[in-house]
Amino acid sequence: MKKQLFILLFGLTFLLLFTSCQNELSRRLDRLALWETTALKLEKQQALLWWYYFTENRPMQLAESFALHPEFTSPDSIRFASETLAMITENKSQQAALRPLVRYLEQTYFRARAAADYDRIRQLNDSKFVVPGIGEVQFSEIGRLLPTLNPAKQQAVLKAAYPNSVAMVAIRNHMRTELADAAEQLGFIDLNAAMDSLYFAGGTPDITPNRWIVQTQTAYDSLFRELFWNENTQNFTATIEDLLQVIQHPGISRVLNAQQMLSSGENLLRGLGIRLNRQSGLTVDTLENRNFSGKTVAIEIPSDIRMVVSPNAGLLSYVEYYQSLGSVESVLMNQEQNAISRYIRNPWQQSLSGIFEQLLQSPVWLAANFDSSEIATNQLRSTATFWAFWRSRSLAIALELTEISDPNSQIDNFANRLQTVMHFSADREACAWLLALQPSFPELESGFYQAILAPQMCRNLQQEFSVQWFENIEAGKMLKDFWAKGSQLQFSDLPH
Repeated sequence: MKKQLFILLFGLTFLLLFTSCQNELSRRLDRLALWETTALKLEKQQALLWWYYFTENRPMQLAESFALHPEFTSPDSIRFASETLAMITENKSQQAALRPLVRYLEQTYFRARAAADYDRIRQLNDSKFVVPGIGEVQFSEIGRLLPTLNPAKQQAVLKAAYPNSVAMVAIRNHMRTELADAAEQLGFIDLNAAMDSLYFAGGTPDITPNRWIVQTQTAYDSLFRELFWNENTQNFTATIEDLLQVIQHPGISRVLNAQQMLSSGENLLRGLGIRLNRQSGLTVDTLENRNFSGKTVAIEIPSDIRMVVSPNAGLLSYVEYYQSLGSVESVLMNQEQNAISRYIRNPWQQSLSGIFEQLLQSPVWLAANFDSSEIATNQLRSTATFWAFWRSRSLAIALELTEISDPNSQIDNFANRLQTVMHFSADREACAWLLALQPSFPELESGFYQAILAPQMCRNLQQEFSVQWFENIEAGKMLKDFWAKGSQLQFSDLPH
């Protein structure tokens, strides 16, 4: 009798515990489901905030917006969601459905930690200063203005902008510190590991700086010295054709996959109204008619690219717009869950730059689109060689820069590294401006692309085609449609 009573009590106790656990799990799942619904609303709000933030110049504060949703910006909330997922051991489909929410919470926590710095960056970008002989210049417009000026006026603009550039570098440094602390709070070894896990996992051909250096440093050093070092000039000299040997080397190609980079670029271009086909020629669609073949210039390049461009945007606008969005602002956007985010967050450094590099491999195309003199061609090839070689070294330089907290020392170190490692001279003002634009490791190279190579390409393409889409500020048909929808919404209408 006692034995039966004991078994009964044990069974009742187990049933109560099991029911309690089930109820607790059910409550947690209900809470997560509510979070998921709210998260979709918050994501829409944040995506629209970012859109207005960069396009319509609305005076809003991202930090204030995130503060309205503390449940999505707390390490405790993330731990709660992770623990709940760990409790769901039998329902794999439920695990798969809720796992993106945990990733979303982690990414939102990152964005929230940097929100105050984003607000400061925006205020600094909106600031204006006076340049003698030019007039009032807005800091964010420097990139658009420089290609239109002669060297003396370029230097005057960069010199006048120098205080703002130094201030921006300081903000970028503070942002990296905040994000590094956020990575530690989330349990990552360092910021590189956090960025790799949160944003670069799942097939993106981007890699973190540490991995890049470990996997390619020795190969690059040995190959470049073997192939391109000129003892007479004590410098690296090479043609684009020579650089293909490096890219195709097994030690490099498994890390820097040209086809992956091209595929990644297609996603960006598609969002700009540009589509790539495996046909010969660069085609600019001068009418808003998809059946119109446009104007074609023959291009002899290995990957045989045909590029069709909608007349809704200028290439100069692409360069300026995506160069600015191709920084940490875009890296921290959530690419997977919202179409708006996909328009904003695109890996600029893996898209147009790779296409233009391939264009520069064609002597026929160079002769057709640039000064045919041997000196001009050599100068262009030297620029392209510098860009290709810079890619192999930029992340290593960027890593060293992160160890320097003082902006002035950082700028000096950057200029010195360019001279000693790259054999490239750049004045202090230009270095400060480039660093001010580039807040994290991979984006350093895109700044050099814009400053050195893209303006020349844009000018010559504009001379070649002379069509209105180069002057239009709207970025592509898809972005134009999005602009039309987004401009009808008011900040007060956004969900809070």
